[in-house]
Amino acid sequence: MDEPDDCGFLVAVLAGTAFLLVESRQSDPAVPLTLFRIPPVAVCTSAGLALNFGYYGLVFVFTIFFQEHRGASALTAGLMFIPMTAFTTLVHRLAGKLTNRYGPRLPLILGQAIQTVSILGLLLVPSGHPPCC
Repeated sequence: MDEPDDCGFLVAVLAGTAFLLVESRQSDPAVPLTLFRIPPVAVCTSAGLALNFGYYGLVFVFTIFFQEHRGASALTAGLMFIPMTAFTTLVHRLAGKLTNRYGPRLPLILGQAIQTVSILGLLLVPSGHPPCC
């Protein structure tokens, strides 16, 4: 493990393993591990984990892109995230209402479809020519 990225990954794996070991030995765990035997919970949790990895990875990469390639200041780069943050806030509020009305499947499918279309849209933008500027 020579790379700093490898060390971060190792720490994450060790922390996750330690969490599972501690939680499995508790009489009243913070996260009952038996929940993950229920298929909808396991699927939604896995999908949420994947979406969050993608979302926060996108924030990291876009911060560098805005500052290094577009020449934005740190403040301007931060302000460029306001539309994405506002949309996320709106979607979270709507997802709760949709889940109460239709169950978890529809919001999960819609959310993944919107994110997939958005990421594919980003891939189609020619390099160096963002659609907004």
